[in-house]
Amino acid sequence: MSGSTSTIRVGLIGTGRMGQHHLNAIKASQLGTVVGVADPAASPEEMAPLLPDGAIVVSSAAELLERTKPDVVHIVTPPGTHAALALQAIDAGCHVYVEKPFTPTAAEAEEIVARAAARGVKVCAGHQVLFEAPALAVHEHLASIGRMVHIESYFSFKMVRRTITAVDQVKDILPHAIYPVVDQLRLGTGLATEPIEILGTSLDAAGDCYALLKLGRVTAVVVVTLNGRPVEQYQNIIATNGSLRADFIGGFLGRLVGPGTGPGVLLTPYRRALHTVWGTTRGLTRLIVGGSYPGLRTLVKRFYESIRDETPAPMTPQSIVDTVEVCERLGAALDVVEAAYETEARSRLAPCPFPGCAG
Repeated sequence: MSGSTSTIRVGLIGTGRMGQHHLNAIKASQLGTVVGVADPAASPEEMAPLLPDGAIVVSSAAELLERTKPDVVHIVTPPGTHAALALQAIDAGCHVYVEKPFTPTAAEAEEIVARAAARGVKVCAGHQVLFEAPALAVHEHLASIGRMVHIESYFSFKMVRRTITAVDQVKDILPHAIYPVVDQLRLGTGLATEPIEILGTSLDAAGDCYALLKLGRVTAVVVVTLNGRPVEQYQNIIATNGSLRADFIGGFLGRLVGPGTGPGVLLTPYRRALHTVWGTTRGLTRLIVGGSYPGLRTLVKRFYESIRDETPAPMTPQSIVDTVEVCERLGAALDVVEAAYETEARSRLAPCPFPGCAG
């Protein structure tokens, strides 16, 4: 499709709230047009105002693929369905964009990227935070702060679905804290394929996950909490000649360059405060002007450009598998903690077996 001016034909599987954000991002790209959507719960009448003329609404992925022959398929469905749908689309010759969590297991992720490579199509994961302004600025300025030493990735959130447990909510948002770290660890160390170690964890069934990761000489602490306030997401990257702070709520990158020793250390708080004031003002202005999910729009456009120009996808298959593998291991550990918590809770509620006891 290199050099082609034809519009990319897009199919969307899943029309919930996130699916509708995808429709907006596809339209904003000006490179793709939706030719059909698939969702057994979708109403053609309700979807019509959201779709371009001629787009169809069907109940199954198979019918969407057969009737519309899309170039690329967006999969915005529950995580447990991602692998089967992605493989189905790849076998139909489609490029695929899969929302996060990409798949529940690394084995499924590996199968998808291997099948895509064999069929000559591209895969993109919903790692949209990597394409927001702060993360893009990290790439631009990383060389200026010297050798990377440590990363802190923090994400405080809230329960948004009362039908799932706190552990399930943490597992759902965990990729947003992990994939920036995967990207930064690979950038900072230059190690492209070595495994990322999980050195330790502290986990709570009430919705807290703390993990210590390491790649080469660089360590990273990942914190995801449903209880910490205020709600915010940031990465601190510390290196031998300064630090970067990628603030994803404020939408800016704070940069402190230089050793920060001697009398100059007294100015560090003022420099940081100035970065915060100006950076947040610029970030909020971009959000107001550009709308919500700016990273999604940028990622979709770059993915489509890679399809059109036959260039590498915006993220590597290795980064996708890395993220799933770390999340899978942390998720399994969270499941163990949750099971122990539930066992303990049941034991406290069990009736006392002895006559006359209070229970």
